[in-house]
Amino acid sequence: MGLGDWVMATADAAKAHEVHKVRCVFGDGKRQFWSEVFENNPKIAKTLEPGERFAWVSNIPQNRPYIEAITPTRFIYRDSFKATPGEIYLTPDETRDKGGYILIEPHTKDKFTGPNKRWLWDRWCQVVGSFSYDFVQTGPEGTEALPGVRRIVTNTFREALSVLSGARLLVTTDGALHHAAAAMGIPAVVIWGGAASPLNLGYDNHLNLWKGDVPCGTWNGICPHCREALDKVTVKEVADAIAALYPLTA
Repeated sequence: MGLGDWVMATADAAKAHEVHKVRCVFGDGKRQFWSEVFENNPKIAKTLEPGERFAWVSNIPQNRPYIEAITPTRFIYRDSFKATPGEIYLTPDETRDKGGYILIEPHTKDKFTGPNKRWLWDRWCQVVGSFSYDFVQTGPEGTEALPGVRRIVTNTFREALSVLSGARLLVTTDGALHHAAAAMGIPAVVIWGGAASPLNLGYDNHLNLWKGDVPCGTWNGICPHCREALDKVTVKEVADAIAALYPLTA
């Protein structure tokens, strides 16, 4: 649960705004939730004006629409759910002109399903070594970088979104950045294993590399099933996907 959830949630705010014609507040009728993802979004209120009408949106922690239930070991996903691209509003100062670089993100978060979404580091190295492209990697100072990849230090998610806004392509595993790319109309190559499925959490305008493994949703430990599913995605498949979306002649 994290920033990717809030990116997806902005799609619900957009729907509620369209129906009710008012700004939205994320919460349960009592508590309000706010994320940096919402900054500059005219459809989501951080503070309300006196007497302002608004609509509650209940897509919040412990009530995510893509999750049917949470057990002590796994997330059980709702089969009927299909992610809709959200909305991200960057300021002019945050927005970069489209560059010739590819944003690549090999890291996953250390909690929940994150450890079970990590593609092997050596394979990431082989992918970037297959091209002469300008690969860029974000993250705070000290983040481990792939060899030959240009580092741009980012200390917040919005700073990473700024870098993403100028990318020709994103290459990553499923997570906050792939949801952001969908929201911002950025092409992406997304590597999926056995923790989650692009049938629920992927986007049709991305190139999703997935072997059809049933998502187990394991969140409290390392899962052999997830590891095996990730290992089925080969370096060649990722490299071919990159070349298809960003030909060397482009």
